[in-house]
Amino acid sequence: MVLVAKVVAEEKVIASGDYVDGINYRLSVSEVLRGEQKKSLTLFSEDSSGRFPMKVGESYLVFASAEQGLLPGQPAFTVNNCGNSGLLSESQPKLQEVRRLAKR
Repeated sequence: MVLVAKVVAEEKVIASGDYVDGINYRLSVSEVLRGEQKKSLTLFSEDSSGRFPMKVGESYLVFASAEQGLLPGQPAFTVNNCGNSGLLSESQPKLQEVRRLAKR
């Protein structure tokens, strides 16, 4: 899933059993470039060196994946810190390229 979204809230997730610590970021989606159309989305970022830190109030270009087994009883959307996701203000060339590719 590829989207443009603003972080509207964050909630710390405490490790439980086989599940890891992290943060659930609640996103308000303004544009879906690939994937299911959604108005909002929760994105989980585990507390590890691969985490993708976000700030409430900031907008991002997000390349998200659905992952099973990260949170109890639910699939979680995650983002890879080494990928193309980033602050929207710093991602305009990537956004333009994704929009161009989405028109094909």
